[in-house]
Amino acid sequence: MLHVTHITLALLTGFLFATHLPERLAPGTFDYIGEADLRRSWSRWFGNVI
Repeated sequence: MLHVTHITLALLTGFLFATHLPERLAPGTFDYIGEADLRRSWSRWFGNVI
């Protein structure tokens, strides 16, 4: 049963990665590189101004 679960989750992960479904359902939520809001939050966290 463990192998079936593993294969099912691996196929689901591949499907989500290939179709970019999470990015289509929630645009902007998965943007990490180059986002100004992310830089501001990191600068507040570390106390630096970027």
